[in-house]
Amino acid sequence: RSCVIVQRLVGKGDQKLLAFTDEEMKTPILELKLNNGSEIFIAKSSEQNVRQVDSSQNLKVKFTVTIENRCQEGDGPRHIIQLQALSTDHVALLKTLALSRFGISEILDGGRLRLEHDTLGLRSPLCDEITLSEAGIGKDSKLVLEPGQAPTSNQITVNITTNSVDLDISDTVEMLVDRNQSVGDCLICVLNRLQIPDQSWHLRKTNWCGEAADILTDLDSTLEHSQVRDGDLLILEQGRIPPKGFISPEIWLYPMLDTAQQSGKSGFLSWLSTGIQNLWNTSSGETTAGNKKEALLVGEVEVSLDATLDDLKLQVMTLPAINDLGVPMTDFLRIRVIEDGELATVLKGGSQTLRKLRLQSCRKLAVQILPQEENLTANHIVLEVCQRIPETKTYAPGQELVWNVSQGATANSLKQVVADLLLIPVEHILVAKHFPKKYEWLIIKEHQRKSSGKGGKKKTPQKSNLRQSPYHIQDGDVLGVKNLQYDPLSHEDFNTEEDERGLEELRRIVEEKKKERDDKKTRKTGDFDFSDKKKRRPEASLTIKVDDFT
Repeated sequence: RSCVIVQRLVGKGDQKLLAFTDEEMKTPILELKLNNGSEIFIAKSSEQNVRQVDSSQNLKVKFTVTIENRCQEGDGPRHIIQLQALSTDHVALLKTLALSRFGISEILDGGRLRLEHDTLGLRSPLCDEITLSEAGIGKDSKLVLEPGQAPTSNQITVNITTNSVDLDISDTVEMLVDRNQSVGDCLICVLNRLQIPDQSWHLRKTNWCGEAADILTDLDSTLEHSQVRDGDLLILEQGRIPPKGFISPEIWLYPMLDTAQQSGKSGFLSWLSTGIQNLWNTSSGETTAGNKKEALLVGEVEVSLDATLDDLKLQVMTLPAINDLGVPMTDFLRIRVIEDGELATVLKGGSQTLRKLRLQSCRKLAVQILPQEENLTANHIVLEVCQRIPETKTYAPGQELVWNVSQGATANSLKQVVADLLLIPVEHILVAKHFPKKYEWLIIKEHQRKSSGKGGKKKTPQKSNLRQSPYHIQDGDVLGVKNLQYDPLSHEDFNTEEDERGLEELRRIVEEKKKERDDKKTRKTGDFDFSDKKKRRPEASLTIKVDDFT
């Protein structure tokens, strides 16, 4: 005997049908939490099937997707349709239905579908052989139909870009490659696609925000084993890839900042300065920004990651430009990491291996020739100190300060060594650290921190460590110094005109992003309004504390 069963949708994404129980059938509609517009399904079934309704049974319920036609040429309005589909349908079926609805009989390479994400934008082309569920397509998804070849099940899409000024690539180049293809074969395909005859190039992966990450060093490894995924962005960079376990950084010669020790130049230093100046005068003029000083590219070295810092210095000394200067020993060389075009970490410990110094993905290193021997340890921090010119927004040329923090990295200790360097009474100076990316200065003050007592003991105050939050003093930091005797007004103001322009630009960017978010909330696509989606929760601040493990 057949009867009628009443069912409703439950769950999100892959929704399922759940039959109302006998008790629910007798319950008032208001108590069933049914809203205006809720969907109810009526089906015929036997009494036996009614009793045996499985609540976990997969539901074959159709949902609506929006597809935009981007096959036509020109800037005219694009045709948009809506189709009903099942999560178990294949992408090929959805594409066929879309072609039929758009009235397209022929399309280049068979055409393909892409998912357009609200936040991430246009995603990679979809394989025809996967289901809509596997492709991440659900209710209210928006798809784009375009000409082009759809990837097969063993293919992935990679996007290629480059930072080289020698290549005329204005945008990223999209390529279909086999996921089991080797990195070397993929590189050859990229060079052939871009019509580059020179083979001295390599590929580099990027992180989640598109910044340069690890180089794909193992040319025999497959893309899948190298964790190159569908839709990844790869950077094509010039330079022969070093063998496995080696690095080939560029070496840039940087001038030294003025120091108190250089005030009376020795014969060696004077001769060395003359040699360096002649080197600059005869150079080809290749420069890079770093501490507002010119830097000279002197060559490239290939060195093992298991080599020591002293081994690296010896190789640098063999470069013709450095060799001609007659540097007597490796202790007269200082090697530094270049980050964002600025001098940063000083490599310390001659017996430390380059792997331990974390130079695996290093692309550029700076070398500075010292007026005297130097053997820095982890307790030394190399800083640039700039004294502010009173009643102006400018600073005098920077001076180098090597700060020994073995007795504690406290604010009072730093102020004392800065006062000794600039010959200013310590009670008359005010010191601030510059944060160039934020265009801000943070005044350095002594803060007492209370340590938690154990075993009922009283808490004892501890002096602050400037290596930790909020200062994070490290190699390459720029410190601004005010002499309060001659600059008594506006103690808190360390900004330069460049800082003020940068802050104004940051404010403009924030306002533009806010405007874009507001526009996106009210945006309409064709005849379909997507602005009624569930509102996101407001953003909350997140604080992460990272201890100093050095």
